[in-house]
Amino acid sequence: MKIYQIDCSARKEGSTSRMLAKKILDKVKKDDDEVIYRDLDDEMLFISGLTESGMKIPKNEQTDEHKKNV
Repeated sequence: MKIYQIDCSARKEGSTSRMLAKKILDKVKKDDDEVIYRDLDDEMLFISGLTESGMKIPKNEQTDEHKKNV
């Protein structure tokens, strides 16, 4: 069986959806299954490097506005 895994969270580290997708895949994948993986964040340049959300700004540089949006 082919399994398509598509991640699209702008948050590379600490992403709940990425973690849950991996857990589900680990549960359902059989040895002979083919996994086709795609990370839309790698391909969408307007999302890569997004800092307005505060996700990629070091904690000591985040404003109160960044911290409430995390």
